[in-house]
Amino acid sequence: MGMAGSRRLAEFGQGGKAIGIGGSTRLTCPEPYFVSEALYCLPEELENTREVTLRVITVGKFVTDPTESDDFGSIASILRQYLPEKDMAYVLDIDLDFFSTKNPFRTLYERANLYEKLAQLYTFNRPSSSDPEILKEVSAARDEQLTELEGLFSILQQERRLDGVDVPRTA
Repeated sequence: MGMAGSRRLAEFGQGGKAIGIGGSTRLTCPEPYFVSEALYCLPEELENTREVTLRVITVGKFVTDPTESDDFGSIASILRQYLPEKDMAYVLDIDLDFFSTKNPFRTLYERANLYEKLAQLYTFNRPSSSDPEILKEVSAARDEQLTELEGLFSILQQERRLDGVDVPRTA
């Protein structure tokens, strides 16, 4: 997960939430990060489901706010509280991208304003509703948008141009 993903997942807040995962990579967590990545679905759409608990702990608060600092005693206490029992499976995902000092896309083709153009293409407008059916529709539309963009970039990679290609207007 990149820096933008870490920031969006940080909106999840501290603590845990039980979410379902199954079949293809889809899950029932309505957090904006998962909806924007077109991963959200309704529980009845999952196959071979397993429930997992996602726990988010932020370390390095000073990166986003120089006036903040971490209480490592509290962090250690939280980790001890959430570390699994013996023989219990767990995944530890430390997002070091968040601490990256340089975004390579910012300087790639700087004169062509590539970063700004790509940012516009990939912009996700967060729904104001938390209704599961609306989130499902938003996630499906986002999946379609990302698939269209992937197709266009594939054509650009092979042909180096989009002449004669019907370019969809993704929302």
